[in-house]
Amino acid sequence: FKQKTAYEIRLSLVGSEMCIRDRDIVVDGVGKKWIATKRGIITILDEQWTLFNKKNTPIKTNTIKSLVCDDYDQIWVGTEKGVVSFDGEDWKKHRISHTKTLVTSLFIDDFDNKWVCTLKDIVVYNIDGVEFKSNISAQNSVVVSK
Repeated sequence: FKQKTAYEIRLSLVGSEMCIRDRDIVVDGVGKKWIATKRGIITILDEQWTLFNKKNTPIKTNTIKSLVCDDYDQIWVGTEKGVVSFDGEDWKKHRISHTKTLVTSLFIDDFDNKWVCTLKDIVVYNIDGVEFKSNISAQNSVVVSK
């Protein structure tokens, strides 16, 4: 896998071309590349390619909106229909207060909290993947601490 300097990379896989943007690629602790596409998630390790999509995971749509890797090499995936995470063995769906919520982006802070931005609100999960509910201040600010 050679890094391209352009902002877009085109891959030909499974009989169709996929266009990916540079912000849709993360590399985990073992060097596996995770690439978000409109056809699912492609992983590349050495010469081995794998495609994760709605046919072989609990992801409800193939369109991946955001992808991040936390401090424990857990992959967090934002889609048009919510958030899932992958710990290397198992996929886990995470409940957001609005069902089938379009996730626009994901961010992990210095405390390993996962910030999930949707069209309706922001949801924060702690290190264990549990949603903060009691940390909302009167000014609608989320207060997190380690």
